[in-house]
Amino acid sequence: MSRLVPSNQTYTPITTTWSLPQIDSWTVGFDRHWKLLEDLHSSTTKNTYPPYNILKMSDESYGVELALAGFNKDEIEIVHHNGILKISGKKDVEVLGSFVHKGIATRDFEHQFALADYVEVKSATFEDGILRIYLKQELPEEKRPKTVKIQ
Repeated sequence: MSRLVPSNQTYTPITTTWSLPQIDSWTVGFDRHWKLLEDLHSSTTKNTYPPYNILKMSDESYGVELALAGFNKDEIEIVHHNGILKISGKKDVEVLGSFVHKGIATRDFEHQFALADYVEVKSATFEDGILRIYLKQELPEEKRPKTVKIQ
């Protein structure tokens, strides 16, 4: 089974203590970015299904894991467009009887994640009810640091 985080490493969440109004006071021209983040924040704080992880595997590699028990890969769609990663699932529920207890949610869902510049989806796997999406930030050559020789 492939894992995003090796078993000998621990996951440390990245937390921040600032808010967008504070950032806005020392930035210029980022209005569109702040609006995008605020929109994504308001849409995702209301939606906690399905549970997911966001992992940083290296300085330029990231992963997103979603727990999708009861789904199969044909019921899941992953779209990357204009810096947004959208993952959605639509379940055709076929019940062979009535539930005595229903603890496994299989409702439709949609999650959106804002991706930084030059972050691309490299691959996705779906195994044992876990969807794993691998992302990598690949800066173009002209954006990478250059050493200038002194003549």
